[in-house]
This record gives sequence, C-alpha cells and structure tokens, in this order.
Amino acid sequence: MSAKTSELSETRDIVCPYCNGNLTVSINCMSMPCSHCNKHIDIKAVLSPSAEKEKSSSKTRDIVCPYCNGNLTVSINCMSMPCSHCNKHIDIKAVLSPSAEKEKSSVEKRRLHCFKCEKEIFADEKAFAVICKYCSRRNDLSDYTVKSRLGTNLETHGTLYLKKKGKIEISNIQVGDAIIQGKVKGNLKAVGTVEIMKRGEIYGKITCRKLIVNNGAIFDGSVEMLDAEPNHS
Repeated sequence: MSAKTSELSETRDIVCPYCNGNLTVSINCMSMPCSHCNKHIDIKAVLSPSAEKEKSSSKTRDIVCPYCNGNLTVSINCMSMPCSHCNKHIDIKAVLSPSAEKEKSSVEKRRLHCFKCEKEIFADEKAFAVICKYCSRRNDLSDYTVKSRLGTNLETHGTLYLKKKGKIEISNIQVGDAIIQGKVKGNLKAVGTVEIMKRGEIYGKITCRKLIVNNGAIFDGSVEMLDAEPNHS
C-alpha cells in the first residue's frame, strides 16, 4: 500500500510567493515554511489551477537595486527580496510602483570612474554604492566621518571628514573630496577638493583638482593637480 502511494505521489517545482525562491514540493504537501525566507506557504493554493493560471500570466521585470545600483530580474508578484549584489533587503513593490518608476526616471545620474578599471560609470545621486558593469567592482559612494583609522586603505567616491584631533595613518586614500581637521600620514587622492582646516595636518602626497590650505594648517609633502575633467581610458 505504501509503495503504491509512493508511485502515485509527485513532486513539483514552485516559486515562493513571498521571496520568489525556488522550491520542490510534493503535491500532497498542504503547507510548509519556505527554506529561503522562512515564511509559511499554502502549497495547496500555490498548486491550484487558479494559482497556476495566475502564475502563467505573471511577468518578470528588470529593476535596479536602490542601494548598490546592481541589476536584478524579479517577478512582479515578488514583494521583497535581498539584493544578490549588496545583500540589502529591497521593497520590490515600491521599486515597481508607477510613482517609484517616475521618481527613478527623474533621479539625476552621477558620473564617476571605477577604482579598479578606471572606466566611466554612472550612479544615482542617492545610491550608497554602484557595481561597475565592466569589472564588477563595488564602488562605495558613502561619506565617512573619521576619528581614527590605521592600516586599512580607504576608498570612496564620497567625502572624507577627519575630525579635530583625529588621526589617519594609511598608505593610500582615495575619496571624492576631503575635509581635514586632524592629522593624515599617507598619500591622499581626491577627485575633487582637498581642504586642510586650521590645525589640520597632512604628511604625504596630495593628488586633487583643488587644494585649500587654511591658515594654521600644516602640509608636508608633494602635490599633483588633476585636470579639470578626468581623462581615463
């Protein structure tokens, strides 16, 4: 009897209605937690003819992660999911809504160059990071306010703020802009402006488009001024 039941049973691939994760279940299974998002699924409803009809009419759509600007393909029935690039959770419904699409189309793009391959890429002004479409390198866009940083290199297209009495000892620093109120020992490269405030100190090479050294600041090193516009191949 059990062998006959086993022969009659079948498995079927389904998609979790919550996270869009792929699952294989028995048609005799009525409910179970999703192994991806752990939410409870009504298997009977998912496998019903009406659900199957709804599934056949569902569509996928390409979206861009609002956090890292990575490209994703999702179902319009998917409500939320973690980004496969930056792992941050995305509200898919909000991203796919008409108002979000309208807002997205009006968002200004920021032009920059990848830290790794130096090719030109674009990112939304509100994005925290962007994935280079040429070399897949994640480029940080965040601003950093630092009190102390030793040993670990810093790369961001955002602004570096070094607090008063703060200290940075790093061999290489690459930022969008830098405002220095503390002490820096290392080579500092900024795409835009480096400003050394009163009592700020930099010991090393500065590469930037604009350098401001205020009264009372200390700079001991060399300077390389960049062109008005970046010229990367």
